[in-house]
Amino acid sequence: MEETRSLTKTEKKYHPSDTLNETLYFKDEDDEYFDPTSIDVIIRDPDGETVETLDIDDLSQDDTGIWILAYDLPEDAEAGTWSYTITAIYNSVTNSETFLFSVNPMPYGSLTRVRQLCSVDDDTEDDKLLESMDDATAYINAKLQRYATVPLSNVPDEIRRASNFLAASFNMKSNSPNEETHPYKTVADEYINEYIKYLQSTASNSLPIVIGKDTL
Repeated sequence: MEETRSLTKTEKKYHPSDTLNETLYFKDEDDEYFDPTSIDVIIRDPDGETVETLDIDDLSQDDTGIWILAYDLPEDAEAGTWSYTITAIYNSVTNSETFLFSVNPMPYGSLTRVRQLCSVDDDTEDDKLLESMDDATAYINAKLQRYATVPLSNVPDEIRRASNFLAASFNMKSNSPNEETHPYKTVADEYINEYIKYLQSTASNSLPIVIGKDTL
């Protein structure tokens, strides 16, 4: 197997339901491509639990020594660092490599809306915008984790709006010569704070009634 290395979380990022697409290259000591006798792939979640096992029949071949791994991540894929281990056998020699990739929570916002806020008319900046959307979701989750279970399964409109403005502000800040904070962030924080107030009021209304040592 060609010399490989473990991938860091920042190099490969996916979301639930995304397709893990990887091209596998197999070369011998003479740098010639070859086809292994067998290829096995084990995909593990952040807890190290095996989520899926694949073999050579589950892969597609692009050319001699070049195979394509395509795996649809679960809709409820847990956020965190995942891995896939490739084990290949050729001429009775077994080689195994493990690679890392990250699964981020689904962004709370809308790519279309973030494009609009950033005055982007096409998809040329989508990768950068999606990264800003992931950052926005992480920022919001950090703000909300004291008051709610994150990531949110049901996303209220206030948080969707906050995510859109926040992602746009992150993107526009990175494009600013002095990396100045964009006013959109203030708008986003206002939405987030309003939602936190709502969560606090809901929690206060559902506090248990304590009589003596008994809780009702």
